[in-house]
Amino acid sequence: MLAFVSMPTEVQTGALVERAWREGKRVATTRLSASRDDLTLHQWAEGDALEESGMMFLQPAASAPPVDEASVDLVLVPALAVDDRGQRIGFGKGFYDRLLPRLPRALRVALIFDFERVPEVPVRPGDEPVDVVVTDARVIRTRAR
Repeated sequence: MLAFVSMPTEVQTGALVERAWREGKRVATTRLSASRDDLTLHQWAEGDALEESGMMFLQPAASAPPVDEASVDLVLVPALAVDDRGQRIGFGKGFYDRLLPRLPRALRVALIFDFERVPEVPVRPGDEPVDVVVTDARVIRTRAR
């Protein structure tokens, strides 16, 4: 599972991550690349210290073991807004739009609050949809892919 480390205003992923650890599942999270224009995947084990990325999110240390992108079967995707087609508005840097195509086996799940559902997100070239939208009120299977 690839999970994002929640910022204070986002759906909190901590309980999901802790449950995965209890069940013996491997958890990964993202780290800014050295060039700061992409994300790399690293193991996130229970008790690992996270550090500030410089972009307002926490990330694993540079020494955390890398994770093979082809092994990821589930990715929790952050968003500011999502429509029922699975189109999303992120934080404006395109990190997940570049990352998602590199995870060929992964089910893409956006975790948002229900008030962050919107009627329609404009789609631009390179935008990557999610397969499932999970809110505090519903689960929407998008059939986007």
